[in-house]
Amino acid sequence: MNNKLLLVQNLIILQRIKMKIKTMENRKMIKTNLKTNLRIKVKVKAKVKAKIKMNLKVRAKVEKNHLKKSQKMKVPKKTKKKVVKNQKIKMLENLIYLNSSK
Repeated sequence: MNNKLLLVQNLIILQRIKMKIKTMENRKMIKTNLKTNLRIKVKVKAKVKAKIKMNLKVRAKVEKNHLKKSQKMKVPKKTKKKVVKNQKIKMLENLIYLNSSK
């Protein structure tokens, strides 16, 4: 009887130890998961920040380009010369027309 009791007690102790080991492993897994989750979160945050920075850079570039285009539209040198030439030609044509009509 004594031997059986000892065996049962030993089995119970073994089971408890196994359970403790499992819980410890689970805790470790949870900790490692938390760490990896934190790492992933940090990576995602870094990516989001990088994207925001890129978007800001792109916006700044677009705005600069837009400004350049608008400035070009305001003072286009080549077209200005053409316009002046066309005006002179029209004036000459008008003069010729007026002279010929007399």
